[in-house]
Amino acid sequence: AAPNLYFLMPWCQTAGMLLRWFRDNFGHVEKLVEELSGIDAYRILDMEAEHAPPGAGALIILPHLAGAASPEFNPNARGVLFGLTLSHRRKHIVRAILESVGYMLRRNVEQLEKMGITVGEIRSIGGGAKSITWCRIKSDILQRPIILLHEEETACLGAAILASLASGVYKDVEEAVKSMVSVRRKIDPDAGNKETYDKLYQIYVELYEKVEALFTKLPSSPPPLKH
Repeated sequence: AAPNLYFLMPWCQTAGMLLRWFRDNFGHVEKLVEELSGIDAYRILDMEAEHAPPGAGALIILPHLAGAASPEFNPNARGVLFGLTLSHRRKHIVRAILESVGYMLRRNVEQLEKMGITVGEIRSIGGGAKSITWCRIKSDILQRPIILLHEEETACLGAAILASLASGVYKDVEEAVKSMVSVRRKIDPDAGNKETYDKLYQIYVELYEKVEALFTKLPSSPPPLKH
């Protein structure tokens, strides 16, 4: 096995869809502030999540609003909000959304490790890399460093690397990557949050296993949206 694997973590469809769904349906004030001030609505949600404790008050979300992808690959899966109490506030739900994607990522990393692949660090790219709050949460859940690059849109960067090879600017991929890919920031995990996230992650995994059979009992198509 390789001693270190740089596991790319894109702004995956599930992650973006869940947070976007929340913003569009429950973040009308944030969207208005963004229109008036230019402050990103997602950044405002980040600040709200920062005021909730690690573990979101033992609130757990299964983020499968459009079915589950790797490692479950279950098109029948649905989203689940588990552990809600009268003491929870909106900040807890926002943080639980961010944490749910961290748990989902940890499941994928564990699958790689079962195949004998060592994951030493995570390189975060795309829109999710813009949220330092989210990156810290993922780092704490995984207990691994999160690496941020200067160029977040790595699809474009990859195209530029290939173009540089085709035009003869660099002799091979390694030389091009060494010149064009640079680290902007490294976020190290907080060991103080390990116990909290380890316990909640196990519940996250068990929760999915407990409700998996129930997903097929739901109507295959949800009721139409009413405006």
